[in-house]
Amino acid sequence: MYRRPLILGWCLFALWARLLTLLDSNSSPAPWIMFQIIEDHKARAAAPPPSGEEYQHATANFVRTFNDHPPLKAPIIGVYTEAPKWVWRISIVFTIFGVPPAPAVEELEFQKTLETDFGLKQESRKSGLEVQTPGLQLRRRRKWPCCCG
Repeated sequence: MYRRPLILGWCLFALWARLLTLLDSNSSPAPWIMFQIIEDHKARAAAPPPSGEEYQHATANFVRTFNDHPPLKAPIIGVYTEAPKWVWRISIVFTIFGVPPAPAVEELEFQKTLETDFGLKQESRKSGLEVQTPGLQLRRRRKWPCCCG
C-alpha cells in the first residue's frame, strides 16, 4: 500500500536533485524557469512558504559590490553556484541508501478501527460525561465530595 509511493518518492527526489546539479551560472533561463514553476507548484500544494526574496536581493547586492573587481567576483559566483551542487550531490547519496531497503519494508494493513483506552479526553460541561475520542466511549464522571467536582 505504501511501498510503491515510498520508492517513487526516493526516485523522484534523486532525479530532482540530479537535475538541480546541472544548473550553473552559465545555464540558459529555460531550465531554471522550469524548476521555478515546478517548485512553486509544489510549494503552493504544501503550504505558503516565505518568498525568500530578501535573500535573493541581499545576495545580488553583495555580488554587485564586486563589479569593479572581476578577479574577486568570479570566485564568489563560483562558490554560490558550486555550494548548492554539493548539497544536491550529497542528497543523492542519501537516496542511494534509501531506495534499496524500500522494497523490503513490510507492508502492514492499516487498521480501520482504533481499540485503545488512550486518546484525547473531552469533558462535556452539560452532562458531566467524559468523552474519549478513540472508541467514542462515554463514561460517567466521578463526583468528588470536596471542591474538585
